[in-house]
Amino acid sequence: MTPGSYVVQHLDEGDPTPGSTRYTTFRSGCDEQISPTTSTMLDGAANLGTSCLKHNALLTDPAVADQVHTVLK
Repeated sequence: MTPGSYVVQHLDEGDPTPGSTRYTTFRSGCDEQISPTTSTMLDGAANLGTSCLKHNALLTDPAVADQVHTVLK
């Protein structure tokens, strides 16, 4: 997705966390795929930071898995 593209503009419209669903985001300051990393943050969500992890490492990191488990309880 390119910043400013049609898709991104439409994803950015309206309430980023609609309804009664609880939203959580995870971000790493070392993620080279997401720039700026703060762009993962959503108003109304629990925006959580992780240790210094690369983008794909977020999928397999045990500490992130523990955080996801805690959020889903």
